[in-house]
Amino acid sequence: MLRPEEIIHTPAPRRALHRGIFILLAVMVIVPCFAAAVDTGFVAVSTTPPGARIFLDGNYQGLSSWKGIVNAGQHTLTLKMSKFQVYETTFVLHPMESKEFTVSMVPEPLLSFSSDPVNAAVFINGAYYADTNFEYGQVPVGSQYKIEIKKDGYKPYATTVTVNQDTHIHAALQPLDNQGTLTVLSSPSSARVFVDEMMMGLTPYSGEFGAGIHTVKIAKIDYQDYVTPATVESGKTTEVTATLLPLQQTGTLTVISTPPGASVYLDGTYLGSAPLTVPAAAGSHTVRVSQAGYSDQTVTVSVVKDQNLPLYITLVATMIPEPTTVGPTAMKTLTATATPSPAPVITTAPAPAEPGSLALVSRPAGANVYVDGKFAGTAPLRVSSVAAGSHEVLFTLNGYTDFSTTATVRSGESTEITALMAAAGQTGGAPVQPTKAAGVGILTAVLALSGILLLKRR
Repeated sequence: MLRPEEIIHTPAPRRALHRGIFILLAVMVIVPCFAAAVDTGFVAVSTTPPGARIFLDGNYQGLSSWKGIVNAGQHTLTLKMSKFQVYETTFVLHPMESKEFTVSMVPEPLLSFSSDPVNAAVFINGAYYADTNFEYGQVPVGSQYKIEIKKDGYKPYATTVTVNQDTHIHAALQPLDNQGTLTVLSSPSSARVFVDEMMMGLTPYSGEFGAGIHTVKIAKIDYQDYVTPATVESGKTTEVTATLLPLQQTGTLTVISTPPGASVYLDGTYLGSAPLTVPAAAGSHTVRVSQAGYSDQTVTVSVVKDQNLPLYITLVATMIPEPTTVGPTAMKTLTATATPSPAPVITTAPAPAEPGSLALVSRPAGANVYVDGKFAGTAPLRVSSVAAGSHEVLFTLNGYTDFSTTATVRSGESTEITALMAAAGQTGGAPVQPTKAAGVGILTAVLALSGILLLKRR
């Protein structure tokens, strides 16, 4: 057993030095962590109704209700929700401060229409939308629209409106003073009738118009438009009759010959040397393929609009050489013996299936329509002579999300597509990342203090 004088004691100055070192380390850990903790604040956002998209300084955070740790300083809070006005405010967040935002979202203004008499055609920014009376729906604040309301036998109503609150437009239409009847006929029938750029219906058509000169346009898919002035006289009937001319319809013809290089003639006109691909009017044609030393081959083909017809022709040689002996010298020469030409070997692709058609409608009307990437027109419209099979159809309209779908067209049938256009949505950027330095720093400080107390007890 050790005697008291044999116990080794740590000198007091050394113990004081150890304590000083531990205290210094603790201060070095605690001070930065505390500084990080006091450089942030707390933000909470709730809305009525809930579900608004929350943006902080332009960065998407989530849907209301939301809570988060945010760096101290000035920030911009933006709230967005479909069919509600955008809410935006700027605030300053102080260190260790908590801010709570409770926002009642304000609905977007409503735009509606009525007329006297009812069932007048409403045109919004030049595109027909519907007949009165109806509600157009909620629109963004500050939206500007050019409005026209028209009805046969009445003077048109026109105005431009900027929507900042619920807006109702009522048109008290005034009857025309002097009216006459305008009758429009066409061959073929069921063509669209436009009077002064306003679609009135399909042929045969008859309606009442004010006395004077009107511009009549008759339009039908795959036919040339017919446009003419028409003078309407008070109390009389004016008739416009049009024979519509078909548009030039073309397909393509591909000719491949064996051997290659043969001359190709279409309806007697030289086109070039095979293989080649050329445009050709839709319908029946005569193709002749010719090459020296081979029998000409002639075939009748039928070209279909917007389709390619491949034609494979194998030419047959006309001369077959064989040896013969002439005179006592037995000199060998070659003579040509004509042989009957066998039937030409002609291969064509299978006859294409009868095309179908697409009936395309958008809600609201006026969307631009693309079929397989090609502009087809403005909805509502019918696209005829569409090849049987699958086709990509795209509807686009300003202020609305693009609508795309795959349409399956069957031979000889009409496929209908109605696009319900949705108002364009809005997206945000990357979310703000709240700092985690405060939590880590406090944990480190607690551990350091625990170590100091433990050493002190020893």
